Amino acid sequence: MGLRVPHVHRAAVAVLLRGGPRHEGPREGGLTHLLEHMVFRGAGPHATARDLLAAFEALGEEPDAYTCDDALGLVVEVDPARVDDAVDLLADVLLRPRFRDLARERAVVLEERLGLVDEEGRPTDPDDVARAVAFPGHGLARPVVGEERDILRYGRRDLERLRRRLVRRGNAAVAVAGPLPEARAARAARRLLSALPAGPAVEGAPLPPAAGPRTGWQPASGSPQTDLRFTFRGPGLRDPRAPALGVLADVLAGGAVSRLPLRLVDAGLAYDAWADVVAFPDASLLEVQVTLAHDKLARAATETLRLLSGLTRVDQDEVRRAAERRRHAARRWRDDPREQAEWHARRALFDLPADRAAEEARADAVEAADVAALARALIRPERLTAVMVGAPPARERRAARLALERWVRAR
Repeated sequence: MGLRVPHVHRAAVAVLLRGGPRHEGPREGGLTHLLEHMVFRGAGPHATARDLLAAFEALGEEPDAYTCDDALGLVVEVDPARVDDAVDLLADVLLRPRFRDLARERAVVLEERLGLVDEEGRPTDPDDVARAVAFPGHGLARPVVGEERDILRYGRRDLERLRRRLVRRGNAAVAVAGPLPEARAARAARRLLSALPAGPAVEGAPLPPAAGPRTGWQPASGSPQTDLRFTFRGPGLRDPRAPALGVLADVLAGGAVSRLPLRLVDAGLAYDAWADVVAFPDASLLEVQVTLAHDKLARAATETLRLLSGLTRVDQDEVRRAAERRRHAARRWRDDPREQAEWHARRALFDLPADRAAEEARADAVEAADVAALARALIRPERLTAVMVGAPPARERRAARLALERWVRAR
């Protein structure tokens, strides 16, 4: 897909592949993430990582890569006149990686993992803890980075096997955005996609039905604060209620005068409070997280649950402010070729409509009553995962659990 962004001075090429925990096999946990690291350790005629990265820098910037729940992404921003050269380099990365210095890169990944676990190797990242509680037995229960024992056992054969499975035309999407003619950008995107071998999309296992409330506490000795995470299973991107879910998250924490910042941070109950939506084609996760001092856990939990219950009443003025923030975000999006390329590539990867103007119009049509109705359907015990990560006093943990039990009974 090619996108003309005439007012900017750089171009972006985004390649997305279905991968990550949702598309990994039972013995492939963390392998997509290791592959993400290894594809830049030399590729094609560029024998070393240094040679390859120097070639990218000569075109604009060094490449970026990431692994998320359901995809592996490669993105590079370049001089618009060098888009074709960037496509050739990315083809080398995808099709002819050298996988050099595996031991060195493995050490980097293991060090990255240290930021997500405690001294005992137990997860301390709220994403990992919440996913493990919410999706037992499913690929999404495994951390993106992987477990230490798996990272240590993977070799070049494992990397090549996964690369061959993921790097297929039917499992990839490419978008090019920048100040060049749309036809030329589209040609560059098609050229990279057509260079990939034919093959179908990798299908991830269906998500298990919501079966809450699911709860978990992960001790994190030495942690100066506690993270409290409430997650609710919601509608996917194909669901007509998806725009209302975005507005609901914005009403919660879209700006400084939205509910979570005012009721928790401004009131002195929490250091930070936010809400976000993790969206898949078939489902979503409405995430609400509060970071607080250990001795404020019970009060913050009680107030957060009270706030969530109050979402059955939404004021039209809140929806209006959400629309204003959304329009500001849309302007930033239109000024960023990388964000445009990634958005369109992800939409193409999962066979979703890619009409941004139509999507913004659907969001603009959301009314307060729509948001309140969705909140009534979502903010329910059977859709809930609640986890705490930290080292609060036992009395605070007990009080927070009692607050949650009372909330569940009241629903």
